Amino acid sequence: MELIQKMMLRPESIETAEKMYFSGRDYCYLRDRRAILVKKNGMIDTGTYFNAFSIYKWRKYTDICSLVLHVKCKGIFTLVVTNHWLTAGDYLEECLYERYFEEEENEINIDLTPYLDREGIIYFKIEAHSDCVISTADYRTMQEIGKKRIALAVCTYKREAYIHRLVRAYSTYEGADHLGIFIADNGNNLPDMKNGNIHVFPNKNAGGSAGFARCMLEVSCFNENSGNPYDYIVLMDDDITIDFQMMDRMTMFVSMLREEYHSHVIAGAMCSADYPFIQYEKYSSWRGNACVQFGADSDLRDRNTVIRNERIEHFENELAGWWFCCFSTHLTGANNYPFPCFFRGDDMEFSLRNRIDIITLNGICVWHEPFYKKYSIVSEYYYLIRNTLVLNALYMSHITKKDQIRYLYSKIKCCLLKYDYTAAELVIKAGYDYLKGTDFFKYTDAEKLNKELLSCNHKMVSLEQLCAEYRFEDIEREIYDIRDKNRLQMFLRRCTINGFLIPTFCYKTFGFALVGFGAKNINFYKVKRVLNFDPFSKKGYFLEVDKKHMLKIICQFIVLGRKICKYNEKVKKDYQIHLKETYTRTFWENYLNL
Repeated sequence: MELIQKMMLRPESIETAEKMYFSGRDYCYLRDRRAILVKKNGMIDTGTYFNAFSIYKWRKYTDICSLVLHVKCKGIFTLVVTNHWLTAGDYLEECLYERYFEEEENEINIDLTPYLDREGIIYFKIEAHSDCVISTADYRTMQEIGKKRIALAVCTYKREAYIHRLVRAYSTYEGADHLGIFIADNGNNLPDMKNGNIHVFPNKNAGGSAGFARCMLEVSCFNENSGNPYDYIVLMDDDITIDFQMMDRMTMFVSMLREEYHSHVIAGAMCSADYPFIQYEKYSSWRGNACVQFGADSDLRDRNTVIRNERIEHFENELAGWWFCCFSTHLTGANNYPFPCFFRGDDMEFSLRNRIDIITLNGICVWHEPFYKKYSIVSEYYYLIRNTLVLNALYMSHITKKDQIRYLYSKIKCCLLKYDYTAAELVIKAGYDYLKGTDFFKYTDAEKLNKELLSCNHKMVSLEQLCAEYRFEDIEREIYDIRDKNRLQMFLRRCTINGFLIPTFCYKTFGFALVGFGAKNINFYKVKRVLNFDPFSKKGYFLEVDKKHMLKIICQFIVLGRKICKYNEKVKKDYQIHLKETYTRTFWENYLNL
């Protein structure tokens, strides 16, 4: 029998996610034996994110035609197998198997093949009537399976600690024979090595898109010169935490995919590094100027969330984030490489260009630092905006020049109301660089441009240096508790454009706001100087009202808007005709000086 999904034990490094692996009572891990002890009168339940079996998705997407639950357990216990599914908004469950075992040693094989037509998930639980030790629990099939090989593609820039952690985790992974790692080192800090299944390549620092393009190129070269090629590639961020146990499931799943699904993309969910049980996103859909996230802010300790995750939904313009994105190596070909946008949009453009269909699977995820901890005005107000304009020109036929201007206006307004004139100037620059067309992306020195842009980021300074007389608790109170006192104040604030039309001598001297996404307009209402504070790093920076600067930016935006009205159709046609020249293998080999 071929093992297709084995029991996953929670790694010691992921402490607060236990109920993503098991629920129950009075059980503990015997890590040296890779087993679980369930104490007398205790219970362990595998109807969880990592250990439930996604019966419907395996049946739909793979060639599975037999299924066996295999359990080795020492002790006296009752074993129950349950099917749990969602229909018309109701969560339903049915017991498929229940048996009392009283032998000292039990090796159990339960044929679940008759239940392959079921929806939702199948899982088992063990109720212990004596101390019980579970040494094996997995799902198997009677079929012979030719295992596919997967290449993990990682782009990194001066994050050696993350790479060393990844390599250490990989070195203890038992399935390494079917899994290789290709690392594009944009920081040129790692040794250039080809050690077994680990390959490190020094690379030009032209952003994440260049790093992933380099990995794709190297995997293609490997496949061309090897008798043991990789069948699938996984694009993966360097600053994530991965449980390599899930790669066994990924390997078997792609190895059994039906032929009609070979071109589908498997999108790994992104979970929070701060709260490992929170799913930020399964995948998303592009709607022109923003993404709609699916499965966002879901608690994966809740079985109902696990069952909701089993729903198969398809939307237009589906996006698979490159924190963990798996697809066939045949997808790249010679002319299907990333868009050279540095970062913030390479994964979106690739998804839209290939009109991908996405498969998600419970148990396939990574843990990632929340985006609000990575806030940067260069990222948010230059790269994201510039690349969004290009995406809309390429793939959103319903987006007009007026829509593009409205989008820029919304970003400019956001910056001006929060006194962030540097960010507003980055929005203006993003608009002008978009108007330069394909040649901008082909011939601009991306590394030099990025260095210039990074100098625009606000310098974060510790709270003690900025505002020593305030305690952290006082700042939090002023940030979070401030609100309109009544509807009249709300009306006046909006009518005066958040205080812009009110004379500055009426302003109070000092105020507080959160850095980035959490900043609210009201924190800047009639305040001359605002401390923008990051509660995670305990650092911040000051922003001050400057109405002359604000008016100057408004004039610049009006000029930009006129140019977009005049040239947008010409630029749009240029992207649609010529940007494909940057997707080719030849382009990337020249661009990366290979």
